[in-house]
Amino acid sequence: MLSPTQLIELAARLGVDGWNARHDSRVFHVSLADKRVHVFNMALKRNQVVALRVHDGDDEVALALHAEAWSRTMRNDVRIVAEGSAPVTLRGGLRVQPEAAAASKKADIALALAQQAPAGSALGSDLDAIAHRYDTGTARLAALGMEYPWGDLAPTQHAAR
Repeated sequence: MLSPTQLIELAARLGVDGWNARHDSRVFHVSLADKRVHVFNMALKRNQVVALRVHDGDDEVALALHAEAWSRTMRNDVRIVAEGSAPVTLRGGLRVQPEAAAASKKADIALALAQQAPAGSALGSDLDAIAHRYDTGTARLAALGMEYPWGDLAPTQHAAR
């Protein structure tokens, strides 16, 4: 178990204000509109590519969050790419086998992991980008699946329930 000091240090590294176990899952209920978005997105052909460019030393937590958010749209394929096809060693020692960027299908959306926000704020920026690229319903559905307080899912808006 981590000490309070270690939790504060971890939160700072991830780019979040605090670290605790409080979470209200009741906020994340699936509405009929969410179901409609899901059916619509599932019917679409996944013909767009999101390329997440990684380098040695990048944050594996940020990589996982970016990949998860974009894959939950059900509207694209997420690929990990690098300059070459050699394995990339991430910050915590995890090794990933990327596709060579040159060999990968031209990306519709390209994210350089090192240039993105810290892991703790990755979801918010990705959901904003998803809403801009597709629609807010698709971003909401991704947020629901990850139980992330984004948009109208912010717990403070539901405190009176």
